[in-house]
Amino acid sequence: MLLPLGELPVDEASVHEILTYLPADWVEPLRDGRAGLILDQSLEGCRFRDNLMQTWHQQMKALGISPSRVVHVTQNRSFQDDYNSWCEESGVETRIAIFNYDYHLSRFCRGSWPDPAAALAERIRDFENRTEIEKRFVCLNHKPRPLRIALLTRLIKDNYWDDGFISFGGFELEVTRLEGPTVKWGSREIERFQKRRLAAGSEAYLEALAGKGQVLFGKAKNVKPTVLLVGDDMTDMYRRSAFTLVTESDMRRTADRITEKPLKPMANCHPAILFANYGALTLLRSFGFKTFEPWIDEGYDRIERPEARFLAAYKAFRQFYKTAWDKVREDRELRDVLCYNAEHAMINLPRLYDETLDPKLCREIAGVLEDA
Repeated sequence: MLLPLGELPVDEASVHEILTYLPADWVEPLRDGRAGLILDQSLEGCRFRDNLMQTWHQQMKALGISPSRVVHVTQNRSFQDDYNSWCEESGVETRIAIFNYDYHLSRFCRGSWPDPAAALAERIRDFENRTEIEKRFVCLNHKPRPLRIALLTRLIKDNYWDDGFISFGGFELEVTRLEGPTVKWGSREIERFQKRRLAAGSEAYLEALAGKGQVLFGKAKNVKPTVLLVGDDMTDMYRRSAFTLVTESDMRRTADRITEKPLKPMANCHPAILFANYGALTLLRSFGFKTFEPWIDEGYDRIERPEARFLAAYKAFRQFYKTAWDKVREDRELRDVLCYNAEHAMINLPRLYDETLDPKLCREIAGVLEDA
């Protein structure tokens, strides 16, 4: 029995009451052990919340369902440790099983190319023959998250804006996820940005950023539902530029997750600088990709504090910006890394999911439920 939390028309508060959504005919087989329940939140990297787990355990007790019959799947890699700590502190002995799965990575690498081999050959051929670019970099992410605002205002302040393909949804962006409610971005994100030290020096450029309106590319013009944005649909911008600034969905102190966003430059022969979670480059390498030291100073990935990591990544951007195209065009070793990453994203990673990651997850979940 699979309950896909990311597809339910619920807000954050009602996720706490998610077990009240169980169909009536599910409860009895869950009680007597004939079935198991998978709470699938693999579309998101939501943080662990004490009150969420407390509510879930209370609901399982009220329904007569053993936590040993329940599996929670999430992108968040720190969820397991946080949950174990909470169980120890709360005296919880019978626990749900936690597994990690990166839905958007899987969907990107297996759903973007009807003929991956042909698409890769064309992409590598184009890359090897490229002799000029139109802009220096790509920076795509339409949602005005606080750290996204910090980066874009700095790009305006330091006169980099016109030298990049930059997407921005504006401060009045409305987004609908699948069948869920419409979410309006804007004032709350600006307020959160203004509370950060990063706002100092760039807050004055909020008006200039707002004046850009919506700068959207490809499928981003159709922002309902946002899940459509996972695919590799803006290759022309990568072809006409040298490298990518990736602004991830999160920029936390822990190595929680990467999304599909860093995979897009990998599949398009681009070096990338990540404004992301702690250890994001390490996580990217764990999936088999090669990153870009010594060409880019990647020390930012090892900085725990998000704002310090942001500043270090921005410094790495400013350093690489000056010589990026020369290095991409002339350094054979770097070019080999970029071609390898494209092949890995388009050919090897789908195979890794098909042959290793998906079967392993299914075996592990089945083992938990069989042993319960």
